[in-house]
Amino acid sequence: MNSKQNPRFERWAVAALLGLLALAARLEVHSPITAQRRSHGSLFIWLTLRRSAAPPAPTEQFLFAYHWKEQTLDIVELPPSPHDKPVQDILDRMVGNAYRLDRTIPASSPWGGPGLRRRLLDERRRGGFWIRLPGALRTLRRDPDWADLSIYDFILLALEYYRLDARSIRPILVSSAQISTLPRLEARLRGLAPSVGAADPSQYPGEGPITAEVRNASQSPGIALQATKLLRWRGIDVVDFGNHPVASDTTFVFDRTGDPEPARFVAEALGCSDAEIVTQIDASRHAMTSVVLGRDFGRCLALTHAPVEQPQEARP
Repeated sequence: MNSKQNPRFERWAVAALLGLLALAARLEVHSPITAQRRSHGSLFIWLTLRRSAAPPAPTEQFLFAYHWKEQTLDIVELPPSPHDKPVQDILDRMVGNAYRLDRTIPASSPWGGPGLRRRLLDERRRGGFWIRLPGALRTLRRDPDWADLSIYDFILLALEYYRLDARSIRPILVSSAQISTLPRLEARLRGLAPSVGAADPSQYPGEGPITAEVRNASQSPGIALQATKLLRWRGIDVVDFGNHPVASDTTFVFDRTGDPEPARFVAEALGCSDAEIVTQIDASRHAMTSVVLGRDFGRCLALTHAPVEQPQEARP
């Protein structure tokens, strides 16, 4: 009996496997997400948040740009109503082919700001991501802007998001006073900016040395001076250091030019490669990067464990 049933079972198993492979191939061919991934383009999502507050609070706008080739996610936090013409032209080009989300959140819900990357990662680490995914997919499927995507596309996007690590998520803060700087970010947002892999300041490919300013927001005396000595010893030109006017629990490294690589070099030099690196262009500053050392500066291993020594004189 079993000898007769086993060949039949095997045939059904092979047929089912071939059917699944054919279905997967069909989904791949007709998937807009797969086509975009193969072209190494960028996926744009335009998120508008409204808070359930009285009186109504201004809307919060975010532009998510995921670059398939680099596997990095830029999150641009914009002021409520950008009126600058060059900026509006850029947004029109990008948002024109962006998937749109319009959501209402509680008034006290933390969103945006320099700690956005850490909050996104912490939310994912708490678990339940895949449990909440079906409900999120049902909501998106009812949205006309997402109607051309299949369940297969949503699963691909969920897998890409789940694989992102701290270095792959790059927040960009654009205030009302700095909205005119967005054109400098266009190449990066469109996935055209070059990426640099190594994090050795001596290997930085830009012109001239990296310049930085250091601010102590930890309320622990002497930390800014110690970081300044360490960075200078490692070839980074610290143009200013001192106390930060506001205490912070978190250490941040701000990119002031629109190129996050110098900020990443500085973070690596301090031994805190997982520090929050945020792009906030500010032409009024004389440094490429700004380091704000928070109460968690102990995570910067080179700063807390390595002695700051002067480089030895080269022997004749």
